[in-house]
Amino acid sequence: MNTAESFWDIAKQRIELPQTLTATDQERGISLQAAQGEVNFADDRLVLTGEVAARALSPQADIRADRIEWAIPSQEVVATGGVRYRQAERDLEVAGEKAVANLVANTVQVTGADVMTQVTLE
Repeated sequence: MNTAESFWDIAKQRIELPQTLTATDQERGISLQAAQGEVNFADDRLVLTGEVAARALSPQADIRADRIEWAIPSQEVVATGGVRYRQAERDLEVAGEKAVANLVANTVQVTGADVMTQVTLE
């Protein structure tokens, strides 16, 4: 994780990252950028807020949202607020207010207003 400044709260088992940051999961080929974030070690959760952008290499996919919460043990990623999901290889782009991705099952479900789209990743 690249960031210039962070605040460690040992009692709450979390790190607050109050400025622009980049996080990378090299094993999964995923990179994330956000205006700020928080790592919560007590429940293995990464929360990113403010113009969040995530990119996966395989399959090549991008998601943008106001907030992304990644539950590390279950590999569930929840994006909320102005969500845009795109797979360039499949010429697919979906927008909604919420997206739930399961990185184990390789699925993404985008919902919002009267729209619900589920995509199986290849």
